[in-house]
Amino acid sequence: MPATIEGRVRARKVRRAVPPPPADATADATADTAADPCHDAAFATRRTTGRTVMATYIVLSRFTAQGIRDVKDSPRRLAGAKRLAKSLGGRIRSFHLTMGSCDAVAVLELPDDDAAASFALQMGRAGNVTTETLKAFPEADYRRIVAGLPK
Repeated sequence: MPATIEGRVRARKVRRAVPPPPADATADATADTAADPCHDAAFATRRTTGRTVMATYIVLSRFTAQGIRDVKDSPRRLAGAKRLAKSLGGRIRSFHLTMGSCDAVAVLELPDDDAAASFALQMGRAGNVTTETLKAFPEADYRRIVAGLPK
């Protein structure tokens, strides 16, 4: 294996580590952050870049009358959406044209809910699509959440 590929693989493994909460946190702060998966020491299922934990969002899109009228321009708009996600500190992990109640589905990785809201508002403001944004929890988080439910 060439050294450059080996170095990238090693660096990728290092970036995926999520730091544990500070040991000197007060009881109140520990209680607040215990419910926040971004501060959970066992929380390592979400993609990380550097020290930023990336949350996953699923965006359901429907063309407006304007958007379907100019559908031939939608690949350029998708490229703009990718640039927008990048400017917000994330990325569009996948994009799918769909049949059914939604015209397109995108899976995004963004640093937080504020970035996701900004993405949705900026996409809607252009007038070509309406969006519905879902925050997605990976299987490991699902299992942890369900295990923590009271009996």
